[in-house]
Amino acid sequence: MALKNLNHHRAAFALKKVSQAANTLGNDKKYYRSYVKKMPSLILNSGLVAAMAFAKKQKDEGKSKGYKLIYNSLFAWLRPPHAGLLQTDKNDFLHALLDKNSHTVRLLTKESIALLGWLKRMAEAEIEEEADNND
Repeated sequence: MALKNLNHHRAAFALKKVSQAANTLGNDKKYYRSYVKKMPSLILNSGLVAAMAFAKKQKDEGKSKGYKLIYNSLFAWLRPPHAGLLQTDKNDFLHALLDKNSHTVRLLTKESIALLGWLKRMAEAEIEEEADNND
């Protein structure tokens, strides 16, 4: 089945990544849902490079692993064969971002925010919010 437009492609990619995150994180998936909702504000307030530096430095275990999954999802999305805006031979998102000019970083920021909108929608649909959420 061919996807009709970029928005459909984003939605399908987001659903796949949210499902993978829910399976990977188990009981910590509620934190992923929360982090996906917070990440656009972090990017808008601090910039894409700073937000990705923050996400990259998080531990790769426990509840902070959700940030790493978001970091990896954005990197995968921005590279070919998906959005294809980030042409790089680097294997690290942060280093790839630092090599780009400000115009390209603005484009990458806009596309990251668009994908995060779909990640948020899919996380809200796929991951139940717990009644006692103090985080």
